[in-house]
Amino acid sequence: MERSTPRNLGYRWPAEWEPQQSVWLAWPHDESLWPTDLEPVREVFARLICFLGSAQRVDLMVQDVEVEALARRRLAAAADGTGFPDVRFHRILTDDCWVRDSGPTFLNPAGSSLRPQLALGWHFNGWGKFEPFANDDAVPPAIASVLGIPLFRPDVVLEGGSIDGNGEGTCLTTEQCLLHPNRGNCLGKPALERLLGDNLGVERTIWLGKGLAQDHTDGHVDVIARFVNSTTVVALATSDRADPSHDALADNLRRLERARTAKGERLTVVPLPLPEPVLFEGEPLAAGYANFVIANGLVVVPTWDCPQDSAAIETLGKLFPTRRIIGLTSTILLRGGGSFHCITQQQPLS
Repeated sequence: MERSTPRNLGYRWPAEWEPQQSVWLAWPHDESLWPTDLEPVREVFARLICFLGSAQRVDLMVQDVEVEALARRRLAAAADGTGFPDVRFHRILTDDCWVRDSGPTFLNPAGSSLRPQLALGWHFNGWGKFEPFANDDAVPPAIASVLGIPLFRPDVVLEGGSIDGNGEGTCLTTEQCLLHPNRGNCLGKPALERLLGDNLGVERTIWLGKGLAQDHTDGHVDVIARFVNSTTVVALATSDRADPSHDALADNLRRLERARTAKGERLTVVPLPLPEPVLFEGEPLAAGYANFVIANGLVVVPTWDCPQDSAAIETLGKLFPTRRIIGLTSTILLRGGGSFHCITQQQPLS
């Protein structure tokens, strides 16, 4: 008997630019997990949520009534008279706020089926480096329960930031991350490709090599390369041969230029510049412009207060001509390990 998988149950993985009904976040609450004061982090969260909540619903996870009250105050201040954003609050315990990696990947039924959405809940282990993570690993079933939708839970560790899809059966990922001993249950490429196929309907996996040299997630693809439509990928690039990520980024560009989609189409590859080095306590951070978040009618791009910001925003504006492009400083978030795509998880319109 054929075993049940999301693919043979008739589910598909929508692209991020398809219509959304919500975007999920978790309010940052644990000072001990951050190397910096949380107040400016919360200010950035509030500003991001106000932008997103002006375009669509935001579902915000909070620890308890006190944290919800704090979040409401910060959001009201960030809205500054423009109207409270469209936010639904949920008492769901989390360890930290990296919902892209701990939250579910939402799948829609293919065609005109009346079946509900499905929450695909990968397991999360703190990237094999950080604790605690038990609450974060329990986020997918908690969200599925709140929404009243079925949960499918593969017995594998995998983060949402390690994969990016075009909505038509093609996935970007990196060898550095998915083949890492901390991920993928130590499966090899053929088994991982079958896993992505069974769970996401992926028919073609495009394997990049490595991510940024400073990335503690071991090469998450959403830091370095993203689909912006079914056949176009933006990818970080630098001409500075002294940059520690130069060779890896150049190799990724070569792989993308040779790649084909599941439909056999060549990719259009658009370079995004690397920003000037972003330092924290003298050490460089994994800063880039590919960690943008797409919502209905807008794209929020991390900026780094450097000359490359305007070029990156201009490039993305041309690629998303019908959406408002918003640059928002993200340096304080990156001190904790990520940026806007890392802290969000879109729920597509069903």
